[in-house]
Amino acid sequence: MKQLLEIIKSSLLLTLILFSFNSFSKTIGRVSEVVGNAFIMTQSGDSINLKVGDKVLDFAEIFTDEGARVSYVDYFEHVVHLGPSTQVVIMNKMIELKNGKMWIQSHNNLAGFSVQTSNAVANYADGEFIYTYDSGQLSSQLLVISGTVKFTNILEDHLFYNVDAGKFSFIDQKYEKGFPRVPTLIGYESYNGLVGTFS
Repeated sequence: MKQLLEIIKSSLLLTLILFSFNSFSKTIGRVSEVVGNAFIMTQSGDSINLKVGDKVLDFAEIFTDEGARVSYVDYFEHVVHLGPSTQVVIMNKMIELKNGKMWIQSHNNLAGFSVQTSNAVANYADGEFIYTYDSGQLSSQLLVISGTVKFTNILEDHLFYNVDAGKFSFIDQKYEKGFPRVPTLIGYESYNGLVGTFS
């Protein structure tokens, strides 16, 4: 009987510790705008409809419906806009873009931040860029508006280009075996079409 009580106490203590870790997940930002339907999946598996002012927690997964948009501001002075039909996982200084479009505006020059897809990584400090990923085609595209972003093949980090403002590049397994395309100036219509999905 005494052993059973000790096991129950230990189990309760372990449950309480695990609950506290989940309850006090690190907050990395706040939602600043929501248009349409979007929700966040927490580490514990709960799905919550997003609204302005909600916390963005580390390891959270955000989804936007078709026609929806979400913006959040993190504690590193980055504004992140997620376009329609987008899915991301947020992990402190790294965001995994699983599908869709995102626009990042960085207002500091701190290094060590990245956005990754299944085949590419964009490393950035200050500046502004739009990153898209088509999970059906396994195609990642980067358009840099200001600053410079290092665009790299995820498996072979020696395959990269530094993409400057006004240029775009993409990584697609069907193009040059996954080597990033040489950065090219973006056309006015293409730029407006991409930016228009966030307005």
